[in-house]
Order: sequence, then structure tokens, then C-alpha cells
Amino acid sequence: AVVSTQSTGGTLSDTEQATFLVAYAFTGCDTVSVLFGKGKTSVLKLFKSDPEIGDACKHFLNPATPINQIDLLGLQIMRKIYGKRADISLSTMRYEAYLKQCCSGKVKPERLPPSEPAALQHSRRVFHQLREWTLLDTSVSDHPLGWQWEGEDSGFVPIYSRSPMTPKELESFVSCNCVKGTCSNNKCSCYKNNVRCLPTVCRHCTDEKCDNLENNQIDENIDEPESDLEE
Repeated sequence: AVVSTQSTGGTLSDTEQATFLVAYAFTGCDTVSVLFGKGKTSVLKLFKSDPEIGDACKHFLNPATPINQIDLLGLQIMRKIYGKRADISLSTMRYEAYLKQCCSGKVKPERLPPSEPAALQHSRRVFHQLREWTLLDTSVSDHPLGWQWEGEDSGFVPIYSRSPMTPKELESFVSCNCVKGTCSNNKCSCYKNNVRCLPTVCRHCTDEKCDNLENNQIDENIDEPESDLEE
């Protein structure tokens, strides 16, 4: 069925329109990462039923909202999405979810709430996309480098986090046993968990064979682009 967004939008209140757009962007679109296991329909229902999220959505749709406020509201929304509560930090929620997985014997990192640094990057990219939509009829356009993207030869890629996924000393506990392949897809446990292969523990990984070794990676420690939106 074909649905007219113009006629549908005319039947929605300002709060409902804001909720719909923010929920759509927050759960993943062309320029924003998908939240694993969090579908648009269920998140939209949550947004519509929670007055605090509805109020936060209005601020996300206001291009003039200060970035430090977007950071706080983004963390609040993430807490509601993953735990439907805002009385504990996202880090605590992530830790408790991890312990629960450990007790079940099945650890699935992709189902954990994001770390707070990653959630901040996500929220800023959501805000950037919403600014592009709301300012579409104007001459204003934001350069992606000021909104948690970085440039590579292939184009722009998102900065998922400016903090390491795990302490360096713990990375040795993740290893692969790849005999075939180059450790460049999710069949490799190191690649899947976003850590580098270490020849000391990944016994089949060598410079000639493995594309996931430290010295074979693109340097991620590039300088952060200057932006007047950074605190």
C-alpha cells in the first residue's frame, strides 16, 4: 500500500510528528547505525507512551538545541530503549546485562546496551540527520566531520566511540582459531568483537595471512575535527 506522508503528517500533532521522526532516525536510517534487536515499531510505541521521551524528541528536532543537551537527552533515550528506566546509568545497565548473559552461559555483545561514549556518538549523528531534514528548505547544511564522522579514502565513516571497547590488558582473552581466511569477516571471533588479532594468542595469524593484525589496520587515532559544537 502507498501511504502519503503529507496527508498522514497532517493528522499528527506536533509531538507525534517529532516522536515519529526521532524514533525513525534513532533506530537507524541511511546515515545512522541500527540498534541491534530494536525494531522501529517497538521503539516508536515506547516513544509514544513515554512523555519524557516525547519532550526529548522536541529538543532533537530543534536545530538550535545545544549539543550538551543533546548528549544528555540521547543517554536518557538510550536508557529507556534498553531498560525502560532512567534511574541508573547506561554503564550500569550495560554491566548488569552482561552479568545476566554470563549467568545464562550465552554472551552476545551485540545485544548489550551501548557504552556511554558510543551512545553519545550515536545521538550526535541522529541530531545531525534531523538537522539536515528540518533545514532541508534552507541553505544551511552541516559538514559531517563536525558530527562524529571521519574521512577516509572511501568517503565518510562513523566514529563509533572515542573510548576503547575494552581495557588493553583484557584483549588477550579474546582470540580466534582461524585456519582459513584472512580474519576480515564475522567468522573470526576477534573481528566480530571488534578487537585486533594478536599473534601471541591467535596461533594461525601472521602478517602474510591475517588482515586484522595491529599493523594492518587503518590508523583510527586521527585528530578530531574541530567543531564549534564540541564542548
